[in-house]
This record gives sequence, C-alpha cells and structure tokens, in this order.
Amino acid sequence: MITAVVLLGFVLVDLGAPKLEALLFAVTTGCFVLINLFLEDLSDPFGGSWNVDAAREELHELVRALDVMLARDAEAVLSESRC
Repeated sequence: MITAVVLLGFVLVDLGAPKLEALLFAVTTGCFVLINLFLEDLSDPFGGSWNVDAAREELHELVRALDVMLARDAEAVLSESRC
C-alpha cells in the first residue's frame, strides 16, 4: 500500500526533466520490488534463499552432543552409586 502511494507521488511530481523523472521512477520502483522480494523470502523461514536450514542442522548437532554428554554422566552416576 505504501509503495503505491510513494510511486504515485513520484508520478505526480513535475521535475521539468522527463528523463530524470523516468529514471527516478524506475530506480524507486526497482528498490521497492527488491525490498518486497526480500521480505517475501524472509516470511518463509524454511524455504527461499534466506532460510534456517543451516541453523537447524547445527541445532541437531548440539542435541546429539548433549545426548552423548547426558548418557556419559548418567553412566558415571550409576557406576558411582553401585560402589
């Protein structure tokens, strides 16, 4: 919505140089399109270019490491309680 308002404002402004107005409108439109694409990509955290797959794999590695540590500590506690 705000994109349409800003772009409409650039259409209504008369700078006196049609080529400059066209360039300004094109650059502004391009910026809004890129921002929109970036935000759409961020709205889906498990897909797209910017995703959380790498973080998810690191989380799985952390969970495996914690499982190993807890199992080792549990074995140590059990062996001490038997003595």
